Amino acid sequence: MGNGIFYTDTGSGRPVIFIHGYCETHHIWDEYSRKLSKSHRIITIDLPGFGKTPLPTHPFTLEDIAASIHEQLTILGVGQHVMIGHSLGGYIALAYVKKFPDEIRGFGLFHSSALADTPEKKETRTKLIDFISEKGVPPFIQNFIPS
Repeated sequence: MGNGIFYTDTGSGRPVIFIHGYCETHHIWDEYSRKLSKSHRIITIDLPGFGKTPLPTHPFTLEDIAASIHEQLTILGVGQHVMIGHSLGGYIALAYVKKFPDEIRGFGLFHSSALADTPEKKETRTKLIDFISEKGVPPFIQNFIPS
């Protein structure tokens, strides 16, 4: 997948990595970053297809995203860190923890789950994919953003 992950890097001290959720960008963490960067190194990222990180042209998995994040963190010289994920970002954080457990000092999940999705949730996601494939992104956004 490559490491074309957009990120911000502020502050110094123990590193904390923030991963946003679906249809969000790194900006969701701005308030946390401002406060925590006084005592910690704060890295926020844009996931593939959101914000300033382009969507790859080939299929990829959560594990691929975790590997790209790890590659970027390695380039930045980040060793052990805390990782915080919101919603989809929580799933990616869990994939990261599973793939790179020695890198993690701790992690947190906001509105996410450590459990596998239920069949109902998977069906809802499949319907969403079908809707976007058939009708496009603008009609999805018109319905999704207000809720």
